[in-house]
Amino acid sequence: ITIMNKFLLLIVSLLVLSVSVSAQEVIQKSESSKVYFRQGSSTLDPKLLNNRASLDSLAKLLEPYVVENTKTKGRVHIKSSASPEGGSLFNQKLIENRAKRIADWIGNRFKVEIGYELEHMGIDWTTLIELVEKSATCPSKAQVLDILRNTPADQRQVKLEALEDGKVMQWLLLYIYPKLRYAAVDTQIWYASEITITTPSPMYFPAEGGDGTINFTKNVEDK
Repeated sequence: ITIMNKFLLLIVSLLVLSVSVSAQEVIQKSESSKVYFRQGSSTLDPKLLNNRASLDSLAKLLEPYVVENTKTKGRVHIKSSASPEGGSLFNQKLIENRAKRIADWIGNRFKVEIGYELEHMGIDWTTLIELVEKSATCPSKAQVLDILRNTPADQRQVKLEALEDGKVMQWLLLYIYPKLRYAAVDTQIWYASEITITTPSPMYFPAEGGDGTINFTKNVEDK
């Protein structure tokens, strides 16, 4: 083998590269907003309770997904609940209509149809118990909690109505039940941020192949 051939073999046996690569950083943002409804109604009223703030927050989160959907992916999950005083069939239809009102609001806000998942929560007994537990003014509180925890679901409302000749139920209707008439909108948005990385100095790889590690400092901000 000649000296020239040895020199050429030495060149190809070790490759010196300055590497530039592109990558994607996926940033996830999640948020839950509760929108409340009046008794027996599926009409969306922005002035009811804190609905206006919830809707504004929902719009702010969804806007990048709807307007710049080439760079984002998202999921909208609507959990709808009703208070216990309505019949089961009525409540089921009410729950569906409340979820649809939220989806319609999103569509009207952004002039685009958006897919969503609907979860029938029925009566949110868990939240009802938590609200009564936290209340300092609930009449016959111990009895109310005993009924909610130890009575079959289809018998709870009747027993609650019988407490103190209906006075307990009047209190629940005024202070607790309005917080059970809601549609909870869970949104998850994934942003894909493009990142380009260039090594500050050459990297060395064997000609037959190999792996290398690029150390870098992130210089983009999360959305």
